[in-house]
Amino acid sequence: MTANARVAVLSQQLTAAAASGCTASCICGACQVQTSTAPKWVANCHCSQCRRALSATYATLAGFDPETVKVIKGESDLVSYTTGKEERFSCKVCSSKVYAHLHHLNHKAIYNDCFTTPNQGPDGKIGKGFEPAMHIFYTSGNTNVMDGLPKYVDLPAAFGGSDKTVGDAHHSPSHSGRSVNQSCAASCLCGACQVETVGAPKWVANCHCSQCRRTLSASYATLAGFDPENLKVTKGASNLVSHTTGKEERLSCKTCGSKVYAHLHHLNHKAIYNDMFTSPNHGPDGKIGKEFAPAMHIFYTSGNTKVVDGLPKFVDLPAAFGGSDKKVDEVYHK
Repeated sequence: MTANARVAVLSQQLTAAAASGCTASCICGACQVQTSTAPKWVANCHCSQCRRALSATYATLAGFDPETVKVIKGESDLVSYTTGKEERFSCKVCSSKVYAHLHHLNHKAIYNDCFTTPNQGPDGKIGKGFEPAMHIFYTSGNTNVMDGLPKYVDLPAAFGGSDKTVGDAHHSPSHSGRSVNQSCAASCLCGACQVETVGAPKWVANCHCSQCRRTLSASYATLAGFDPENLKVTKGASNLVSHTTGKEERLSCKTCGSKVYAHLHHLNHKAIYNDMFTSPNHGPDGKIGKEFAPAMHIFYTSGNTKVVDGLPKFVDLPAAFGGSDKKVDEVYHK
């Protein structure tokens, strides 16, 4: 499809969304929801519950009045898990999250990368009216986002928060290192499933491919790669469920739906999702360990979000991973 054709299709989708609402789906298509309006607000949430529920750096939430969000397919395939005042609904087939009920805000929120109308998945762009306007619980996160949007310590006053903000560069990296024989542990959100490995990862990358985005219901996946034999399930093996897309098998907890690790068969590595590490602590009040800081973005052009961090942005994979080694500018996404 040409660039002009994609723009034309996107324009048609936005017109349709304005007239008849929006649709969203899990990655396997078993569960779908529909809304009758455009979102009332869109925000990136960095709280540790959202990060660890999605196994991602932050959750991008598009908020709607509860009565306007309807499940139109696969209601019996949706499973819910609640932390605090937020109830998240995941597909029990593929474990991707579709929407959440934010009881404290009296809204339902759809995860932005799950929208199919407008298309924000494969070859998609963030639809007009779906662009995030703020970051919430920013100080609870662990990653700087240099996008100029307001960074709230908790919530804006309009949402019942303190209205306090901090700068984009609030987060400083951890300078503590790890010995080659020091173990690392990671866990799902509820703690039912745990894995362990030894030493630092061989590589850490942010993946923007549509499969990672829609599986995690997030803007990108941060993967820490290890030799397969070095990663062991230490708790809850029988509670892990797998779903495969392409050459990547992702393992999720069937209780809370969060993803713990993936088997990347094409790279002959297993990868732990960075925000799931408990040792080093990347979760509540945690910092990204020195050896766990991402070194690159892969499949950047398959994403829909601009990330200004100075790291290389590969079109697919670096040559060392069997890719084309082609790169684009970090402001590729408009």
